[in-house]
Amino acid sequence: FTKHDCSLLSKAVKSCRNLRMLHLHRSQVDDEKARLLISHILDHPSLTSLDLSHNKISYRGARAMGKLLVSKCPLISLNLCNNRIDSQGGGAIGHALAKNQRLIRLDLRLNRLCDEGGAAVLKSLLLNSTLEELNLASNEVGEASAHVVSDIAVQNGTLKKLILACNNLGEDG
Repeated sequence: FTKHDCSLLSKAVKSCRNLRMLHLHRSQVDDEKARLLISHILDHPSLTSLDLSHNKISYRGARAMGKLLVSKCPLISLNLCNNRIDSQGGGAIGHALAKNQRLIRLDLRLNRLCDEGGAAVLKSLLLNSTLEELNLASNEVGEASAHVVSDIAVQNGTLKKLILACNNLGEDG
């Protein structure tokens, strides 16, 4: 999957206005390709599900995902499982998620969010009122994130499924 392939696909997706689901898992999508794709779907009228799992997306790609989350695209499901998203990328996604009022499912498992990125995503749920499912498993999330979970339990009435498996939440977690 080359940059040229991605460019052609991005243009095709943009012109296919009835497309609802796009799955590009295990496609060697890196930051550059993710940014190219996202730039073409920011105002897509019907895309509700995007699966970019098992790729090579890191901070710059995560920033592009943040732009997508605050765009006109009616996305309700985003799968970014098993990429290279770090704490800064988690911060960018968390910042956008706090403003987003459409997304229902977000899968960030098997990334590298660490405590700072995990906490940023979790804190966004104090403002977000639509997300029902969040998977942060295997992200090296720690105690600071665990403390945010208790606030979410009290303040967020929408979240139905939170997966924090395979993290080191500490004694308080």
